[in-house]
Amino acid sequence: MDVDTAAKQIASLEFLSSLNEQTRADVAGVFLNVSDVFHYEDGEPLINAGYLSFDTGYVLVDGKAAIEFTDRDPIEISAPALLGEMAQFRSADMRSATVRAKGSAVAAQFYWEDLYETAEQQLADNEHQSFRDAVERQIWQRFEFKEILDLALFSGLTEPLRLRVCLPFPSIAERLRLKEVD
Repeated sequence: MDVDTAAKQIASLEFLSSLNEQTRADVAGVFLNVSDVFHYEDGEPLINAGYLSFDTGYVLVDGKAAIEFTDRDPIEISAPALLGEMAQFRSADMRSATVRAKGSAVAAQFYWEDLYETAEQQLADNEHQSFRDAVERQIWQRFEFKEILDLALFSGLTEPLRLRVCLPFPSIAERLRLKEVD
């Protein structure tokens, strides 16, 4: 896959749709600047459940993949798709699902810290903030523990701040559950 096609795919990520065309193109350039692009064959894993996340995210740039969970049916996704967005908050956490290529697929792997640092350097202030807001909206939609957000303790906070404050709780709860089993 050539760089222009990959950039167009990344720019068309659904969570970036609220950004203007130039900002989407600039953000796609940032993604490609910090990513390694890998080709996957049918059945080959992009992400393995139970492995440490190490702050990595992925953009499925071409093809399809299946997200396989231990406790529910798999979900099939098509490019373009952002994967691993929760890893930026819990880099020492285990992956919760396996993602496998369905047929031939291409994905860009990046480190969240590198992505944000490069975005801050290369994007205009308003583009950078719009990009960060878009990522937060994506995380908000995929956050599995929304009941935590409704606790009275957090009721006076804005939604983005509540999300930032609450994101570590699932990791803490998992560690406590493991400790209880030991």
